[in-house]
Amino acid sequence: MAVFKKGMQAKPWMEVAPSRIISPQKPSCTPKLATIREERNEDYEDGNDQD
Repeated sequence: MAVFKKGMQAKPWMEVAPSRIISPQKPSCTPKLATIREERNEDYEDGNDQD
């Protein structure tokens, strides 16, 4: 609540929500990333040797 002093005029004001941030839409011509598939080597040792 506002407190007014003698001799001061109340200034009109109003509370408003801030404007929405509008982000640009993603262009439809954006290239898609391809999945990189690696060939699995049969001779690969993963360190989990069972003796």
